[in-house]
Amino acid sequence: AACGKIPFVNTFTVFLTSLGLLSARDQICYANLNVKFGGAYCGMSDALDGASHHATEDIAFMRALPNMKVIVYPDLYDENMEFELGRGAIVRDGRDVTVIACGIMVHKAIEAADILAERGISVRVVDMYSIKPIDRELIKQCAEETGAIVCAEEHNVRQSPRFSLTSAAAFRPNLSAFRTPLPNPLPIKSFWPSTALTQTALSRA
Repeated sequence: AACGKIPFVNTFTVFLTSLGLLSARDQICYANLNVKFGGAYCGMSDALDGASHHATEDIAFMRALPNMKVIVYPDLYDENMEFELGRGAIVRDGRDVTVIACGIMVHKAIEAADILAERGISVRVVDMYSIKPIDRELIKQCAEETGAIVCAEEHNVRQSPRFSLTSAAAFRPNLSAFRTPLPNPLPIKSFWPSTALTQTALSRA
């Protein structure tokens, strides 16, 4: 990167953001070099391999680094989608409550919205794919238009990004806001991903 090339680094997210953290911090971020990190098996998607492969602190680690941008996008768009730093996207409109999610939780939020629609509850779903920088204006808009925000996170409760809550609360103190992160500590065993999400109350955020 220091010679003008753009390196791309890829491995399991849990190892990229833990074993690779020192290099990312001291050799890349502090030098403000253009290096792309691509983590696979984020969150609980590699749940079958047990807690050693659960990437539940990854967002917190990378958000804390200087000069680091963080994007967590779902498998929801076609190849023509252009992701913009500092932006989120409304993927389902609603008027009663907003669910802000990223990654696999966007799909889960849409599933939950379909179920709640049958009960007469209109749910807006926001894909907040840009975590750092974050789309504060979209959060403010959703807070004003729906009055309640649920932050659906596939992340550790103690290091949870709380990206919707902290941002929205600054704009509207009387906003009703909830988050659904993973418990701490996590179960030290393997799961089917859907089972893991269900047991942590995330599959019906």
